[in-house]
Amino acid sequence: MFETRFYKESDETLTVLARNGDREAFDELVVRHRMKAFTWARKITRNHHLTEDIVQDALLRAFLHLGSLTDVARFLPWLRRIVTNQALMRMRRGGPFKKELPLSGYSLPSLRQRDFDVHDMDAIMHYLSERLRQNGCDKEGTNPQLNLERREFIDMIRSLLPCLTERERRVFEARFFEECSPQEIAQLYGLTTSNVYKLISRSRHKIAQERMVVAISNHILRRKEDKNAMTIILDKRTLMEPYQPSVLTFNNLLHHALMLDKPDISLACTEGYLMFAFNINIEQDSVDMSSTNMVDRNYLLYNGLLSLGYKTEYAEAFDFDPPHPDLTVQAIKIVQQSIDLGMPAFVWELINQEFGLIYGYDDETRQFYGIDSKSDTTIPYDRLGTLQTKSLFVLGFADKLDVKREQQVLRMCKMVIRHARGGEATFTGYANGLQGYDAWIDVFNRKSVDPLGQAYTITVIREARGQAAKFLREIAKPWLSGEPWELEVGRLLLEASEQYDVVNQQFSMLTELFPAPTGGEPNNPEIAKKGITIVQGAKASEEAAVEKLERIIELLEQVPSASKYLPVITDPPRAYVM
Repeated sequence: MFETRFYKESDETLTVLARNGDREAFDELVVRHRMKAFTWARKITRNHHLTEDIVQDALLRAFLHLGSLTDVARFLPWLRRIVTNQALMRMRRGGPFKKELPLSGYSLPSLRQRDFDVHDMDAIMHYLSERLRQNGCDKEGTNPQLNLERREFIDMIRSLLPCLTERERRVFEARFFEECSPQEIAQLYGLTTSNVYKLISRSRHKIAQERMVVAISNHILRRKEDKNAMTIILDKRTLMEPYQPSVLTFNNLLHHALMLDKPDISLACTEGYLMFAFNINIEQDSVDMSSTNMVDRNYLLYNGLLSLGYKTEYAEAFDFDPPHPDLTVQAIKIVQQSIDLGMPAFVWELINQEFGLIYGYDDETRQFYGIDSKSDTTIPYDRLGTLQTKSLFVLGFADKLDVKREQQVLRMCKMVIRHARGGEATFTGYANGLQGYDAWIDVFNRKSVDPLGQAYTITVIREARGQAAKFLREIAKPWLSGEPWELEVGRLLLEASEQYDVVNQQFSMLTELFPAPTGGEPNNPEIAKKGITIVQGAKASEEAAVEKLERIIELLEQVPSASKYLPVITDPPRAYVM
């Protein structure tokens, strides 16, 4: 085995020598501990190639910041923290090449050749950028595109640092590569740990804000270059009309938005095509209040609006702070595209903790014009997704399509049947469609019903089935004349509506038995028995309605103009960012 002149020296001695510029001493530390570093990272990533990148990255960061290690006896735990942080950060951001690119293209520089201060972030960034320009793209096996993206990332970070004060920058520099703890930074700069935490938090917030400002400015600049409209404000009078009584205000918002383009569309028609009128989703432990909300909203909105002749796009993210600039710009684009089409955009927590509509934008002032059930005001572009829940949902209209009535009805029936027969996905712990009734009965039998949650669920489904009956009667009218097959479709729609009327009545009986808001005594054996009987009756009536709609599918699939319908997209584009 080849032995270096340092093989008998301790880690402490090698660390001191490496800090003083001895490259061979650092190389010896790498030889001794590279396998440990690989093991630490591999336990987290479970991916050989990703682990190699993380270890290379961590060694580079350790090399550049040896000067910040105040206790040379702690080199190994210090290195382990760097490796672990890098591995966790990479996995949080989606694994290899998702949001952070590996730095395996970099080679370790020589301390003797270093001509910058290890505490100077600008110098470090400049040094790494220059090494990429000089060596990175010429190195055998290096991907030029990855090198370009690395260099752009480094340059982007450098461009944001001027927003910090000198002290904030020094603390940020110590934390940037994730190897210095707040306690170490406090010792390094003579600060208290509390001050370090505050400086780190403030610096991150400032840099996040600066990134957002730059991203939005670039977006507006591109719009100007493309000669897009800078200001469009839609007529909001329709949006401000009184809502029809509804448990779910989102349905009313959607209805009012559609009325801008289809003035005669009813709330029942809106809820019918978007499946809100036909949904049943039951939480299997207690029928709690989440039952009606845990649905595949993307699937319902995308396909329901497609049936009505609209192609939509959306951006969505949950529990994030701060919002990512790229996601915010994507949301702004979706809003502007929708308004350019003459349609408002839907936004969660636009003004208050509820859904709202954006009906105008002004690039000069960077303000949206928004409205919800409580407020009508302007909202800065960069406020999307920053309120109480730190969650973003933006839905906008992207295009208008010509969908024939037979295609609309066929798509609607297929969606109802898919839901009823158990073909629609749901969340773990929930049962939907006809299986939802069975899950409900099981909760009754186990005497584990949540009274308040069940009362709310009953209220929502009762209203939904009433709207289903109205919707089917409404769309049946145009089918009550014409060819025999058209008359048959109209007859079946009316018969299905009668069954949903019965379901609505049965849910009214449940409302009397388990009145809101307290919910009565659903776990009392005698009362639970009555509840089970009513739920069984509701299921039987709903199944009879479903059979009518299945017959309609059989008829329409024989009609050439209907058979060319836009298929139901069972897995529409997802916008989740977790």
